[in-house]
Amino acid sequence: MVALLLIVTGCDTHSVIPDIDSNLITSPAQETMTLDDYYAEVARQVPGFGGLYLDEQGFLNIHLSQPSIGAKTQAEAAQAVLGVLNGLGPVPSEVRQAPPHVLEGKYDFIQLRDWKKLAVASLTRKNLVFVDADEIKNRLRIGVANEGAVQQIKAELKELGIPEDAMLVEVVPRIAPTVSLQDKHRPVEGGFEITFTSLGALCTLGLSVDRSGEIGFITNSHCSGVTGAVDGTQYYQDSWGDSNEFIGTELVDPPFTRYGTGPIGTNGPRDDGFYHRKSDALYADYGPNMYTNDINFGKIARTNSRATGDNEGSLTRNGAFSITADAWDHLQHIAGLELNKVGRTSGWTYGQITATCLDIPHPSDPNSRVVDCEYQVSALAEGGDSGSPVFHWSGSGNNITLYGLLWGAACEAVNQFNQCVDWSPPFTYSTIGDVDAELRTSGTNPLITHY
Repeated sequence: MVALLLIVTGCDTHSVIPDIDSNLITSPAQETMTLDDYYAEVARQVPGFGGLYLDEQGFLNIHLSQPSIGAKTQAEAAQAVLGVLNGLGPVPSEVRQAPPHVLEGKYDFIQLRDWKKLAVASLTRKNLVFVDADEIKNRLRIGVANEGAVQQIKAELKELGIPEDAMLVEVVPRIAPTVSLQDKHRPVEGGFEITFTSLGALCTLGLSVDRSGEIGFITNSHCSGVTGAVDGTQYYQDSWGDSNEFIGTELVDPPFTRYGTGPIGTNGPRDDGFYHRKSDALYADYGPNMYTNDINFGKIARTNSRATGDNEGSLTRNGAFSITADAWDHLQHIAGLELNKVGRTSGWTYGQITATCLDIPHPSDPNSRVVDCEYQVSALAEGGDSGSPVFHWSGSGNNITLYGLLWGAACEAVNQFNQCVDWSPPFTYSTIGDVDAELRTSGTNPLITHY
């Protein structure tokens, strides 16, 4: 699924994957299966499967074409899908426990995924906001920035051989990077403000991590001097240039790279002409003035109250959440699951996952750069919330499961300097698994987010 975002600057045990068709792996790093990959694998084993999602009533809705049900009852067909999913990886308990509801789908997910890949590589980028193999609508869903682009995109899709009934072309807000939790706080914990240029650019510190014995923190790649490159950006909390408030220096910020050109399943997907990353994230090393008692490791700020929809949450700290698990696997990021974030501008907000595995033209260079398999949540983020930790909370206590790092939100209007002045849901995040895959020291040394 593909989206153009505006950047907001200002667990279960893994099981062995059975009999996976290597042609279904679509991500740059072959060791990672995206949610699109998982759903395509389900469709291979249960022909006619077209996606699934949790609705607001707690039902697990499963799209199946009539031939895939055949002589089975709806319950038997649903159990066939869930049986495959449970064999592929860690499925959230909300999905395992939800009563299933079978919907008659028209398109299986392999077809939707293939149309999505074709659209990503072929559609005109101007006014393109996202392309999505939408498991909720069981359609190829395209977001565009204005009414004038609707007919143009429909015509391009028809030229690609995609039937009109299979496409939904909708006008949606552009996605922008989001550049109190606005004060200096010691010990440092996720959710608080950081500044990184003499012009006072602001972002949110995601969380502290242990990177092969070195303690630092993660935030967004665009929360630096150069996106997708190490330029030694320095971070402060909260007055830039004040040596007493210096906290760290950018150390790891991978470049956008081209896919391999070999056949799918051998040397990665065929080169689509774009430069890709799996997340908008960087790692910064804490400075020598940051001692153990200056870092609240494994903690994210908790505020007085949370809000949903278009509303801002509280900015007043009231204790801290404790990270006790990480949602490393894309299979844990299911549409309909409720997630939260804490950021320096809009505070603690929450909503449901509304779009999954979006391939997004990155705002730093939307004509050549793509961030693969990102997710959206129906909650507010605003300028300065970039880098906010995204997490699942049960609704009681302080223990949370870390899901990812927020980096963009919907922008309704910009000023004369092309800066967003009107933010709205949804926000967009990279999964913690993909952040880890890009920032870890090696394949055997993942980031540690809590002890």
